[in-house]
Amino acid sequence: PPPSRYGSRTATAGTAYLQLEPGLQQPYWFAFGRQLAQHLGVPGLAEAVTMLLTARPEDRGRMMGARQITPAEINEIRTQFGLTEEEETDNPVDALLTKLPVKPRPAPVPAAPPSPASSSPAANPPAATPTPVVTAPIAPPVPAPPVDHGSVRIINDALQTFVAPGAGSGHTWTGGGQSTAPPLSTEAEKRRIGRRGEEAAFHAERERLRTLGKDPDLAVWVSEKDELAPYDIRSVDADDQVIRIEVKSTRSTDPREPFYLSSAELVEAGANGERYVIYRVTEAAGTVPQIRRVADPMRMIKEGKGRLLLDRAQMVLAFSGDEGGGGQT
Repeated sequence: PPPSRYGSRTATAGTAYLQLEPGLQQPYWFAFGRQLAQHLGVPGLAEAVTMLLTARPEDRGRMMGARQITPAEINEIRTQFGLTEEEETDNPVDALLTKLPVKPRPAPVPAAPPSPASSSPAANPPAATPTPVVTAPIAPPVPAPPVDHGSVRIINDALQTFVAPGAGSGHTWTGGGQSTAPPLSTEAEKRRIGRRGEEAAFHAERERLRTLGKDPDLAVWVSEKDELAPYDIRSVDADDQVIRIEVKSTRSTDPREPFYLSSAELVEAGANGERYVIYRVTEAAGTVPQIRRVADPMRMIKEGKGRLLLDRAQMVLAFSGDEGGGGQT
């Protein structure tokens, strides 16, 4: 795009995978929004990007207004992409796709007529029929066995002093560099494991409430209906105070593997302190997932019992722009 008041722009290229939800044949925008945010170098804004893809035009307008993005600035972006307001559809990606150039298919080259001097069958044998290419169908994923919810328990696991992984530790972390879109199968598998872990944690939380003598219906699986919620389960603790539970699931048996935390989840953890709880689910693909409970993860980080792995971390503060400050000094 041409330069604007925001400065020059750098074009990047990559691959994103848009999956259709099984049975609905509708785009699964939640995974696509996360990939798009990674490609743009702002993985912490995955929820905002997804909302732009899923919201109605009027909702997107209100969202832009809340972020102090004026209609004039939006029109400037439309101009850069060659869009008009009338051409905008319910989804901005659909509008952009209609602008992509379609490469015309080359016309078939007509076959040359046979030469009179070489018309004998021996000189011109019939062309061999090409062997059809048979593509093997992609096998559907093997369904995981049902979870034995009656055997799943929540462990109040104690943390120890964090030691960065090194040679011989068996743990390696990778970070930095250019984000790339994961294969579609990987994204689908992550969602299945995440959903399975949340379900196991929800049933285990209901059982924990029963053990405390409380109503198990006090546990609410929030993310079952709202995937953009900043936590997965709302419940209460032994003192009847509301707690917010974030479930992080993996197939692995090692709970020390790093996991992704969105900006909304990070803010929620900092704002709620000991009322924000991580349920670290391992062996989520098995019949009896293991669940480790860690309350106030930000305090655990401060005490040196964990670490935030920040890649190109940035902060934006919404100053008013009034040089006088407008307040006391």
